[in-house]
Amino acid sequence: MTNDCKLRKGVKTGVMAMAIVFGAGLVMHALTNVGREEDRGKLRALGAAYEKALNKGDFTDLNNGLDANFTYTTILGNDIKSAAEFQAAYGAIRTVIGADKGGSYTVALTPGLGGANFYSTGGEDFAFIRGTSDETVVTAEADKAGKVTKKSNNFGSLWFATAHKDKNNGNWKLAHAYAMFSRNPFSDAQVKAFTAALQKASAPAPAATK
Repeated sequence: MTNDCKLRKGVKTGVMAMAIVFGAGLVMHALTNVGREEDRGKLRALGAAYEKALNKGDFTDLNNGLDANFTYTTILGNDIKSAAEFQAAYGAIRTVIGADKGGSYTVALTPGLGGANFYSTGGEDFAFIRGTSDETVVTAEADKAGKVTKKSNNFGSLWFATAHKDKNNGNWKLAHAYAMFSRNPFSDAQVKAFTAALQKASAPAPAATK
């Protein structure tokens, strides 16, 4: 067999392998993305409640939307495990960005193409969801004279989440979520400084001495 024939055979084999791998992936994607409109509606409502909580800074309504073993790994790498921890983290963020001086945080979530992929294991139903977010942080700082300076930073993230369906009532709950920068205007030093400031703002106040 000539080198040219070997090359053509190798290319053909490679193309067939790619077709099998990617074709199977597309078939599985199609199988897991048909029907289940009621479940999709509940997942969209859960996502909307999460977005609303982030923008309002009130996570009370998320209590019923989080799985008992819920974890969320933030962009900065720390884990949040309950609505109460969300509230505490948000309070620390408000302190660091100067919310009392006009600082703010807003986010818009966009689900990925295809919505959710459903799968079942051990008699339990799960959904894998992914998407992007567009986020804006406005920081506000006052100088010694009380003059406030504001700075707006826009960034984006990729997020991935797994939801678990409650067999008792059919409601979906977030089991795990993870986010990472997709558009990051901050330097490593800025991220490090912001993380340190959040840790300081989150630390419990020292006990009063008698």
